[in-house]
Amino acid sequence: MLSKMPVGSDVTELLGVTKFDRPEIAHDFGSLVAPFPSQFVSKTDEERIQSEPASYKQILGQPYYISTKVDGTSITNIWHDSDLICATRNNVLEKFNAIENFLRKNGVFENLEKFNGNVTFQSEFYGLGIQKNPLGIQDKRLATFTIIQGNKILGLENMLDVVGKLGLEIPEIMEIGSNDSEQIKRILRKIEEINSTREDINPVKSTAGPLKIVVQKVVTENFDYSIAEIIERLNGTVYSTSGKLQEGGVIRPLADVEGRQPISFKVINNK
Repeated sequence: MLSKMPVGSDVTELLGVTKFDRPEIAHDFGSLVAPFPSQFVSKTDEERIQSEPASYKQILGQPYYISTKVDGTSITNIWHDSDLICATRNNVLEKFNAIENFLRKNGVFENLEKFNGNVTFQSEFYGLGIQKNPLGIQDKRLATFTIIQGNKILGLENMLDVVGKLGLEIPEIMEIGSNDSEQIKRILRKIEEINSTREDINPVKSTAGPLKIVVQKVVTENFDYSIAEIIERLNGTVYSTSGKLQEGGVIRPLADVEGRQPISFKVINNK
């Protein structure tokens, strides 16, 4: 039957495939020395809106933000008792790996040594030589989308405090929404404070320094998109750095989330 189907046909149901994970290869990041450290944090794996995840119902009617889904490699960094654990999607990397070297080079490791307490930040490592570099940037960068302290996933407002202290970058924010105008003002004020300490850098041409935080749109309403509307909202969107179609977006609540299981979902760009 497969031999008679045209190239490009959707054979998902025919083959009974529910999900495919590419076999993980460390490449130049370093050797894989242990399984993913699930005792500290859950793996990064967003639910798709098309499956109508529970997260969609939990975010509906709540303050929210939409982040650009950066196309790269998932990395989890765990700072625990003054020790750094770097992990890929499924495994722990050996010490002094490419990710740790990147954090040292960009001053993040030094900031971690000054940081009061333990912290975990999950990010997308992207750029030159990774996934064909659809953002078209000059070198490699680390865009942090989740920060965890204790038994809490930080919402955007509290996450920005850690982002500023550690010198982290985050993905572009496509939209922030809340019917609480004071909450919006606090968040935008924190972003302005962080940006005031950073140079205007064009990542397509330069590799120096952390990027400023970009907010494309602010609305004064809580999340009220239908599934069809949020799919259309992300349809055809492009990366600001390259103009190429972006992978999609991720919707998260502005508030902190108790526990290790995030409340979030992704919307894949249909185009």
